[in-house]
Amino acid sequence: MKNSTFLQDIFSRGNTHILVTEEVQLAARIRVMADDIRSGRNTHLELDAFYDGFDIYQDLQDRKQQLQQAIAPLEATAANYAVLAGQIQQVVQEENNMRANILDLALTLDKVRGSEKIRQIRQAYSGGQLRQAADILTDEYLTAQFREYLENEQQQQKVSEQLVDNANEFLVKAEITNLNYQQTDRFERATSYFEKGKRSAKASRNQGFLTQYLLKFGYFLQTHHQNDAAYTEYEAALSYLQQLEQVDLPDYLHYQALLSNNLALLHANRHEFQQSAQRYKEALRIRRSLAETAPDTYLPEVAWTLNSFGELYRNWGHYPKAKPLYEEALQIRRVLAGKSPDLHLPAVGETLNNLGNIYKLQQDFPRAQQLYEEALQIYTQLNESQPDDYLGDISMVLNNLALIAAGKHDFDEARTLYERAIEIYQSLAQKNPYVYLPEQARTLNNLAILHADSGDHESARAGYEAALKTYQQLAELHPSTYTPYLPILLNNLANLHGRQNELPEARGLLEKAIAVYEQLMRRDDHAYQPYLAATLTNLANIQYEDDQMEAALAGYERALKIYRALAEANPQVYEAHIGLLLNNLGNTISEKGDLEKAEQYYTESLKVYQELADLHPQQYLPDVAMAAVNLSIFYQESLLKREVSLHFATKTLRILAAFAAGSDAFDQLRQSALEVIEAWGEDPETLLQEWDKR
Repeated sequence: MKNSTFLQDIFSRGNTHILVTEEVQLAARIRVMADDIRSGRNTHLELDAFYDGFDIYQDLQDRKQQLQQAIAPLEATAANYAVLAGQIQQVVQEENNMRANILDLALTLDKVRGSEKIRQIRQAYSGGQLRQAADILTDEYLTAQFREYLENEQQQQKVSEQLVDNANEFLVKAEITNLNYQQTDRFERATSYFEKGKRSAKASRNQGFLTQYLLKFGYFLQTHHQNDAAYTEYEAALSYLQQLEQVDLPDYLHYQALLSNNLALLHANRHEFQQSAQRYKEALRIRRSLAETAPDTYLPEVAWTLNSFGELYRNWGHYPKAKPLYEEALQIRRVLAGKSPDLHLPAVGETLNNLGNIYKLQQDFPRAQQLYEEALQIYTQLNESQPDDYLGDISMVLNNLALIAAGKHDFDEARTLYERAIEIYQSLAQKNPYVYLPEQARTLNNLAILHADSGDHESARAGYEAALKTYQQLAELHPSTYTPYLPILLNNLANLHGRQNELPEARGLLEKAIAVYEQLMRRDDHAYQPYLAATLTNLANIQYEDDQMEAALAGYERALKIYRALAEANPQVYEAHIGLLLNNLGNTISEKGDLEKAEQYYTESLKVYQELADLHPQQYLPDVAMAAVNLSIFYQESLLKREVSLHFATKTLRILAAFAAGSDAFDQLRQSALEVIEAWGEDPETLLQEWDKR
């Protein structure tokens, strides 16, 4: 597939380091870079000379330099230091967005039909004159053209083409407007131009073009986190697409796959996992078919969909289903990297890291470590040729290797790895705080968890508080993005206070976290229900420990109601939470003396865990053992049913026999079961032999 002359011209000027070849389609490469920049994976510093040629980008650079000069002589404690730091962070965010949006505009200008105005804008873009480009398409011109075309409706074919041009001009006007960061209402103005262009696209009666336009509009809304509005545009595009035959729209299957893929992402963001999985399956089926005839173009998209589908299953808790998807994506990306390492080797590192995450979650630490180390080797190699561009990825893998070391109780190694990652993030955050301060805070949180697990409570508290302070500062500037991190840190701090038996402090922090989640749920009820339920459970646990049984009971019941509703759509994800809450309710009701109801809760908890263990024994049998030992204690201490109590104590020991000793939690369950058996005057070894004969 030949590369367009327009894209070749603009990306061959300056020192962009983009190889213009027939083998790798230039448009596809630019899309990858725009996605990298927008996601924060890679800012592509090799494009700096390209961006420096644009007037509005230079304006932004000048503003950043002025702020950096103003903050340089100040101490961090100075009165206006935080204000200037926040302004720098805002400019850096705008800079990243602008870098991605300039690439998006190039792809749009390359694709749209060339009216006289579009040709003028291409010329202005090629010269870096985006301010001039904004003046070419005035509101008066665009509106007058739309009205004129409708008045000449008798010349239907010509008018249809003119309306398509008019819609494209509105589209380009929207994208140029979105680049003007000096306008506080740029998003609203850009959306208005998109809407007006949609009116022209519908009036054109060209359903193929309208489908593409709605897809573009939906993607714009999605990148600005307007998920509900994006969903509406995608659904409309899909409806029009389904009315078309393949001959009516070039690349019909490509657009069908793209729509399915983008809808899958939206469903995943709304925790609608089954709908998301169905959309990914559609996208994957189509892209596999397209890759058979055009592998250079579509194999990267197959790998991208496999990786995203794997992420869905990982977030859903379906680790066995995620693993083969990541493995196939890795296999494809290794082949692609062999042909074009500059373009595809970073994706190999990403997939190795993702696959390592699955093995880590399945407690296969040696295999996870092997994958992380290969990813680290790749990112280190890439960083040698592009200094600083892959330091963020290196820190991410160091963080994951630290989690592996912590999982193996090698706390010294884990601490060293975390500290290396934090040092890199601190260095990166000085240049690009918007991208790397959140990562620095996340790693500080992980190090604090390590300190807490190793008994260093003071260091843990300092780490949690430092991470919380960073997220609070970020949330003041960007509340929709960073407010959700605040209750996570509040939960962790509360857990630390709970470990130290500082129950009032823990309760206060959890109440704050609940208030934040309730506020967030007014904006997105679906996304935060699981987190609210988990925090309600944590608060009820503290209240139980503090003998506030009525409050604990109310919290458990509210959390259980939320989890039952969530489990109707996603039982595999939420049934385990229901099992734990039923067990906790059994404990609470038993303390209140309602033994009949407590027995019901304990029994249902065991049933839930047993059903999960029938499907995933390695994952859930320990929970069955926990529920069984609690029943054995309940029947021993409360209902005084000897045979039933011994039955569940023996069941616990039989289950735990399949798991290696050394886990504190497992050892505690074993000890509890042995104590029940001995309390009934039985010898555990003799009893187990007798039960084997029954």
